[in-house]
Amino acid sequence: MKNILRTTAAALLIIAAQAVEAAKKTDKAYGKVTYGFVYNGKESNHSPMLYVEYSQGVAKVWQDAPSVKKLIPGYASEATIIDYNDQTVYRICSFDDGDSFYATTPFDKINKVDYTGETRKILGYNCKKATTVINSNRIDIWYTED
Repeated sequence: MKNILRTTAAALLIIAAQAVEAAKKTDKAYGKVTYGFVYNGKESNHSPMLYVEYSQGVAKVWQDAPSVKKLIPGYASEATIIDYNDQTVYRICSFDDGDSFYATTPFDKINKVDYTGETRKILGYNCKKATTVINSNRIDIWYTED
């Protein structure tokens, strides 16, 4: 379970870091970014949206999964809080019955991310590629600083 949390946190750090950098460039103390998903080159209409909010060195990352909650009673709501000030990732998992579970991971225990230097234009944006490994699966992450 700890390895899953650590490796998932690595991917979330990249996503949140891009939102944080975007907020810094606009001199805003608060920012919110909404991400959709692409699978095999096509936008997925069935995947939940991913949200990132940032304020004062702390980012919150969560998914909105109402269709999954309808299909799976008791499906847990999850959120990740990334505190850049304390260099710690907090994971929160809450169930409909009121049970909640928490995990913390210091940044230095998270799987490393490789910034490949590869670039590609995606939907008109100049994007950069980063990769990480989660549970023996290589994950490619395309992000933009535009």
